[in-house]
Amino acid sequence: ARARLGRANAALADSQGEVDRRQLEFDRAMAQRQQLGDNMRATNRRLELSAKLLGQLEEERLRWTVEAELGAERSSQLTAHAALAAALATYLGPYADAQLRADTLTARLGSNASGPAGLPVAEALDAALIVELLADGEQRARFSAQGLPSDALSLQNGAIVHATQRFALCIDPQGQARAWILRREARARVVPAYDPSGPGA
Repeated sequence: ARARLGRANAALADSQGEVDRRQLEFDRAMAQRQQLGDNMRATNRRLELSAKLLGQLEEERLRWTVEAELGAERSSQLTAHAALAAALATYLGPYADAQLRADTLTARLGSNASGPAGLPVAEALDAALIVELLADGEQRARFSAQGLPSDALSLQNGAIVHATQRFALCIDPQGQARAWILRREARARVVPAYDPSGPGA
């Protein structure tokens, strides 16, 4: 009986060893399965992000293509626009109102979409486009921060004052231009030509 019990215990030990080996293999397989699942989820997440990035890059490619075409068109029109900007600043400076400037540009160009000396110009050429040549967006934002009103005529006048070397004569019944110039030239000493409260008044 003891011999049979010993054999049974040995068989049991062998079986338990086999069960332990199988359990170890099972645990390894489950860990590998978990790792594969994690890798698969991470890969799917990367694929989603890659697809999203590719979609955004496609949108950017379309935008860049349009920007490149517009840039080439604007580059071909730059000479005429610069000449018109110089004319606007010189001949239609702060003495002209917005309507006179717009009418003059329209009458000068007519309907043939040609600028000075037949150079190409934008189809929708207006004073605002010319103002962009005289003062960039950052400069126009600085005008607003300095207290210049944001209407079209004030922006045109501010761009002309910014682009020219001489100070313009400002007809300023509301005092807006004076306030803007005082803020703009805060570092300079401003001496009024006539001070009603000063001596000799």
